Amino acid sequence: MLEKLLPNIYRIAVPLPEHPLRTVNSYIITSKERNLVIDTGWNRLESAEELLNGLDEIGIPLSRTDLFLTHIHADHAGLTRLFKHRGTTLFCGREDLARMDHYLNISQDKSWKLLHDLARPHGFPMGEIEAALAIHPGNRYAPAADSTFTAISNKDVIRVGDYN
Repeated sequence: MLEKLLPNIYRIAVPLPEHPLRTVNSYIITSKERNLVIDTGWNRLESAEELLNGLDEIGIPLSRTDLFLTHIHADHAGLTRLFKHRGTTLFCGREDLARMDHYLNISQDKSWKLLHDLARPHGFPMGEIEAALAIHPGNRYAPAADSTFTAISNKDVIRVGDYN
């Protein structure tokens, strides 16, 4: 569902099917030069359709749209792939980038190994750990592939049209 909040600022309620939160807010700031999407939703067809339909309704092309992730949980970063290879700048906080493997599960699978290592000594059966991790939304709906991000820090400014 698309909602206009202020001049050139919109919100799309991106669905998170089968999750108690039901939606994640994706904010869009538009301008004549570049646009900015803030957060994306899960890497699921339903989420992608709603986000893309909202962007289409606003009338902004992905080729002129950058992405800012407030943090890198899968419900906020899952659709990063939609913005990859389109001349898009992908912004993310420096601290989140330092933990990218943990949340996006994109390289050596360090986070899931860590969970195994923590659960095993406490008596969790390995089969149950594997099953739980296989259905965990952070694992199932994370971005399909890694991307190159521009790290931002406190006091960095991103300007989009009349907004900072």
